[in-house]
Amino acid sequence: MFISTPSRFLKHISMALGLAITTSSYAAGPDEQMIVNMLEAEYKNGGFKQGADCLGISEKKLLDALKANTLRCFQSGSMDDDCMEEGFQASLGVSESKFEHCEQLAEAEEGSNGFESEADALMEQLDDIYDELDGREPSAQQQAQIAMLEDRLKQSFTEQREHSLEEMSDAVELMAKSSAGTEGSITLPLYPKASMMIHMVAGVEMGGVQSLPAATFASADTQERIIAFYKKKLPNFEYKDLGGAGYLFMKEMPENFNMMSNLEDFMTTPHVFISSAKAGGGAPAGTQSMIEVAYKK
Repeated sequence: MFISTPSRFLKHISMALGLAITTSSYAAGPDEQMIVNMLEAEYKNGGFKQGADCLGISEKKLLDALKANTLRCFQSGSMDDDCMEEGFQASLGVSESKFEHCEQLAEAEEGSNGFESEADALMEQLDDIYDELDGREPSAQQQAQIAMLEDRLKQSFTEQREHSLEEMSDAVELMAKSSAGTEGSITLPLYPKASMMIHMVAGVEMGGVQSLPAATFASADTQERIIAFYKKKLPNFEYKDLGGAGYLFMKEMPENFNMMSNLEDFMTTPHVFISSAKAGGGAPAGTQSMIEVAYKK
């Protein structure tokens, strides 16, 4: 099951919204419609069924509560755990004990709980042994015990890392679902070997400037291959190598274009911006290049 409980979904949507920020060169957040799209996409894919069944409520009721709570936090500018969880259980009309019971069942099923507490316990045992030794050489029995604890600690860290990667993958999937089926509204050519990560169909507002709609894509192809594609497809666009920042195709590019000083032009002018995939940026495995397409409707 992709998302098993309400509060785990709140965690995933917070992560997905964070990814939406890092995947856009505008460095601005998503709009309310994108949040609604994320929630409705997961609802249609059955992502709320397990949580709703356990809580004894309908999936629609869970969807409505998630919408209200998430949009409230988004509008207040507080997309943190405290805001996202505040009053959420009460809005579902279920008891606190029922809510906690379902959370515990899901955590046990997914094996997602106990990583940190297990690591803390193992480190505490190691500390106790070293305190007991007080600088002396360990006995053969103590050496064996230390080796065993260190091996278990490494395994615990590996499992925790794998779980974090799974959660990141889930957030990427959620973000992509919110934009599924919207490619047809993009009026500039799309690179064929790329998958959409996020589509801000209403653009974003930053510093009082309203941007064009923009979509971000991930591709396993090199930047050079993508550049060659757009040189053919956008012969009337100006092209500029931005050094380590990326490569830009832009309609009516200002002279001596600079991303910082010409940010308003960048946000309001159709363009294709190609950059290297950022490590940890939420792109699918194997991604080499990111492509941002900003267009006029």
